[in-house]
Amino acid sequence: RDAVVFASAICAHGKAGDWRGALALLGTMDEERVALDTATSNCLLGALAHGARWAEALDVVISTMDARGVRKNAATCNALMRSFERSGEWRLAIDALLRLFPVHGHEANDGHDAAGYVHLRPAE
Repeated sequence: RDAVVFASAICAHGKAGDWRGALALLGTMDEERVALDTATSNCLLGALAHGARWAEALDVVISTMDARGVRKNAATCNALMRSFERSGEWRLAIDALLRLFPVHGHEANDGHDAAGYVHLRPAE
């Protein structure tokens, strides 16, 4: 099996609302030594977003994608934001966006992360 097969299976789990099954396939990919790519990561994020699993989605982006050198793209950002949106965690979404996709002059709160339920301070 290759990443395309896994991406298809992960997307199918996501569409069925089975985020646990989609996440389990990530473990199977590791066992079979199939490299994670952007498309497969985005399918996994979509499955997690469907289940409103923002903490798991953030972990996939930070711990999994970054650790494995998987490139993020606009679809990555959109899928991650959907997971926050479905959870009603818009403040966390903004903080995560600023950390993952920095914009000059707009830094996230120092010493905090999205999992810490921080509130963004107004721009100065």
